[in-house]
Amino acid sequence: MMTKFLDNFWDSEFNSTNGFEVLCKRMKDGREMCKALENLLKERAKAEDTFGRSLQRMAKNASGKEEIGGLRKSWDELLVQTEAMGNSHIQLSMRMMEEAKKIEDFREAQKEKRKKPEENTKKAQAVKKEWYNKVTQAKKTFEGRKRELDIADENYMKQRLVQAPKEVDKLVQKKEKCLASVEQAEAQYHAWVKTLEDARSDWESQMEETCIVLQAMEEERIKFLRNSMWVQTNMLSLHCVEDDQHCEESRKILEQCSEENDIKLFVAQKRTGGSRPAPIEVETPWSNSKSAMSNGKAMPSPTSDAHRRRDPHTALPSIPSNTPNPLINGGRRSLPRQPDNDPLYAAVETPPPSQSTQASKFVRARYDYKAQGQSELSLSVGQILRVLNTDDTNWWLVDYDGKQGHIPTQYVELCNETSEITMI
Repeated sequence: MMTKFLDNFWDSEFNSTNGFEVLCKRMKDGREMCKALENLLKERAKAEDTFGRSLQRMAKNASGKEEIGGLRKSWDELLVQTEAMGNSHIQLSMRMMEEAKKIEDFREAQKEKRKKPEENTKKAQAVKKEWYNKVTQAKKTFEGRKRELDIADENYMKQRLVQAPKEVDKLVQKKEKCLASVEQAEAQYHAWVKTLEDARSDWESQMEETCIVLQAMEEERIKFLRNSMWVQTNMLSLHCVEDDQHCEESRKILEQCSEENDIKLFVAQKRTGGSRPAPIEVETPWSNSKSAMSNGKAMPSPTSDAHRRRDPHTALPSIPSNTPNPLINGGRRSLPRQPDNDPLYAAVETPPPSQSTQASKFVRARYDYKAQGQSELSLSVGQILRVLNTDDTNWWLVDYDGKQGHIPTQYVELCNETSEITMI
């Protein structure tokens, strides 16, 4: 069974208003609680709106536009979902403001609802107190008149045997006058006591009604605020679910992101080539390039428009320093004596000075060489290549297994199927 205000907010002191004041304070505290929850929702709504707009602004102003591949898709999706989260926070802010408005309306409605019973009770208390004061004064008057009557009666009894009849008559008249005053005071006292009782009864009835109304309002307030806080909690819970859904959308795209695919895409879009710069080697005093530079002449470059053209001031690749330059030795030398049956070391004649190839020529690589551009071919020691063009004395166009490119003449020697090898 529910506890009732009606049975628990009274006081035995006649003019006490303690119970009513406690109930009024409870109503005031309840109003403050409504105001507190209302302010909390408004402040939270303001924070959610600010946060949501910040998320949207961050998503719109984010950089990272140069990213590519799966990571770019993941980044774009993250920005999309971040902006969606921002919008979700703004929507949450609007719902919270609506809930705060409901609390404000409820608070004002309760204020009006309790205004009348509180005022009526205060009036009844004032009337009761007023009549209580009158009754108290009437009682004092009655008691005073009663004492006067007692004194007059006592004087009469003492003086009636010793005083003259005339004086005795005066005593009798005074006694009768006091008796009338007593009767009048007593009648007024009785009447006012009755009026006071009526006022007390009215006050009690009004107090009972107020207790019932205030308890009903308090029950309504507790239910309303509990429901409002429940709604707020559900809002936040639902918002968390929405945020998780946005995160899940990002996770789906992130699962498709592969570092291998992104690296492959980047290389396909931005690759600059696979040839690395050749190391700088020590140039011997007898190298063609240095000789040419010492004579004040730059190295010539291939003249064909289809061939790779070098910077005329770039020196040719250097050969090992312990190997003499065949060009300085007259352009022809014999290799050390080798077995007669080995045609590899047969001497060949030095090609005529003509700049164009008269017949098919072959050269053998004397040293390893790493191609430094797409128009060059790499060399391995002993590799046989067919000469296609000798217009440039420093760079020849050759063919090897169907691949054509330029090679430095310092790195090769002429050869054929005879046993003689001619140095270039």
